Amino acid sequence: MLDESAADDALLASTNYSDVILTAESMLKRKPAVAELESILAALIRARGLGADGNPAWKPTALKVQGLAHEALGQASEAIGCYEEALRLNPKIGIKRKLDSLLKRKP
Repeated sequence: MLDESAADDALLASTNYSDVILTAESMLKRKPAVAELESILAALIRARGLGADGNPAWKPTALKVQGLAHEALGQASEAIGCYEEALRLNPKIGIKRKLDSLLKRKP
């Protein structure tokens, strides 16, 4: 039986972009360490290339989760860009407050 971390790693490496995105979102809720955050971000970027960007139902979610990863890594500008594009594609994606908070803190 796989432990949770091994299962998450296997799903992040999947060629099914929806598995990657949902797993990444779940992992981000556990406040992972920087090395794991970087792996999550790389997997999200790969998932977008696997087809999420071509699916109007998944692209906003992929951008939202990518923004969450950037924000967790302290990359505010990148997070803002992802959040803005996600909101443009789906105004009800649920990140307006996060975006507003980041914009207020931006120098």
